[in-house]
Amino acid sequence: MIYYFLSNVPAAVKIGGIFKGLALTEPLKLDLSFPSPFIEVCPEKNGYGAPLGFIAGPEFLSDPPERVTDTDLKCGYAVCFDFTRTEKDFKSIAVYRTPFAIVNVFSQSGYFISIETQFDFFTEELPLTTESAEFFVSRDKTTLVVGLTGDKKAVIAYDISEKVKKTFCEEVSDFTLGEETLTSLNREDVAKHSVVIKYSPARGTLSVINKEVGKDKNFSPARLITQVIPYAFLEEFLVGGDFKNYLAGGVYDNANKLKPYLGDFIGVLPPPRFITDGRPENENIAGLIYKKTERTYYAEYFCFTVRGGKILNLKKLD
Repeated sequence: MIYYFLSNVPAAVKIGGIFKGLALTEPLKLDLSFPSPFIEVCPEKNGYGAPLGFIAGPEFLSDPPERVTDTDLKCGYAVCFDFTRTEKDFKSIAVYRTPFAIVNVFSQSGYFISIETQFDFFTEELPLTTESAEFFVSRDKTTLVVGLTGDKKAVIAYDISEKVKKTFCEEVSDFTLGEETLTSLNREDVAKHSVVIKYSPARGTLSVINKEVGKDKNFSPARLITQVIPYAFLEEFLVGGDFKNYLAGGVYDNANKLKPYLGDFIGVLPPPRFITDGRPENENIAGLIYKKTERTYYAEYFCFTVRGGKILNLKKLD
């Protein structure tokens, strides 16, 4: 079984106690038995927690621990580790009090939020190293919106009407909380898209009011090479932009059928070698990532027919 190990910080990967390489933002590729031998992933930087030990078998891959995600690539897995800087001693980061809720953001060997209401007490680990937090409660008192700033930024919404539950969580480039909550996201994709979304906090979650999609002013689809066009199209489709500019012929005429055909994918990736080996070199194949559970994902692959800078057809690979 092929595994690709990735980490947000340099981390040594050991198999049976033997060093095999570093997991970075560039993946470390290993061919292991299934289930695998005992694996340790050890952050090289101090203050990023203890090494993580596991066996890559059915149990681990179906329910990975916190801060670990895996993607079923078909005949292989991408396993991603998201280590956060930790402080052993308790530290209060932010406290928010209302007549009906008390919210604490704090660190203690990790970063956490606790929410206490008259109906419930809820706590969970936060998805990023947190230095500060902002809060807003909706007018109907059902929605707590939390904006986090640290090594990254994120906006989270919780339904606090009865039993507390998380209903929204997105990593963003910037945010403004309020009755009209704004988020902006600068994507590192082909067109360098920027997405600004206006939300209304109510009924326990954030509902989209308006969405604006922009791109790099110097970007031009006409300058793209054939192999990149499927990725540019999929990224345009994903952000809700004008993806029909990439289409021609029958697929253009049937553009309204693409949403149910492509499904609710959340990302795009190049196909691994074990998908393309044995196939014609001139095939244009791109992978789409779909969410399965909170920490597990899977990939499907599509083949694109591209001529004259336009996509004439696309087909899901069996």
